[in-house]
Amino acid sequence: MTDQQTIVVGRDSMARVADVRAQEEAVRIAAVKALGAVPPEVGPDVIEAPARGPVRLTDMRKMVRTNSGGLRRVHDGYKGRRTMHVGDAFDVIEGKARAAHTKAVKRAEATGKDAPEYQPPFTPGQVVMGRFYRGLFERYEKAGVRCSSLENLSGGGGLGGEFMDAVLSDGRTLDMIRQRVGSGAALTLRRARTCRGVILDRALVDAVCLHDQTMTDVLRGAGWVRVGQSAKGEHVKALTRALAAALDRMAGPTQSHRTRAAAFGAPCNPIWE
Repeated sequence: MTDQQTIVVGRDSMARVADVRAQEEAVRIAAVKALGAVPPEVGPDVIEAPARGPVRLTDMRKMVRTNSGGLRRVHDGYKGRRTMHVGDAFDVIEGKARAAHTKAVKRAEATGKDAPEYQPPFTPGQVVMGRFYRGLFERYEKAGVRCSSLENLSGGGGLGGEFMDAVLSDGRTLDMIRQRVGSGAALTLRRARTCRGVILDRALVDAVCLHDQTMTDVLRGAGWVRVGQSAKGEHVKALTRALAAALDRMAGPTQSHRTRAAAFGAPCNPIWE
């Protein structure tokens, strides 16, 4: 092989390497753009932002009076568009649960069986409690930051002397919620005879509510998921039940909104007689 042929072969190899790198870079850029893709229902005014993370869509609605005097719910979004909110771990878990339910329904239809009923992983009250805990934690942590607003604190007012009272009130509420969580571990996982790390209830709550981790992320961080493998369904369900119970404890004792009646004096005669 002459020197000229060697130069040509070298140029071809470099060109092939450059093409492979360009293709890999194009795939990487496409994956990054996909993370920040904006649903078309939101409109073209929202820019792509890969750092935004998962989002959820909601429909803005309002009540209007019809010609007959009744009320009807109609869309109230700007130019008929939907509203996009930044999602959290609860939205991701809910999305995975719905996707798994859709697959289960398709399998049931293919085999002629009855479709299973969808069971959400968390109740609306549990989700609200988890998001309230996150908001309270972030508000309390930034209380000492310069230019932080007093109105964002619990019981905020216009007097500067009330700033520390509001901060202390948030701190007491945060401590009370954490005491309700307790320092125990998920019982369904603690009984397993293994060298894996124990997942405490407090760590589970903070991982999901504060750090937007899913159950698989928590299991992987504690050594319950090996490299290249997925989390077991029984472990994910056990952690989900443990988190749901912790969120109920965080909310504290609640009263049901059932209609109650009390009678005083002599009872009335039955109206059906």
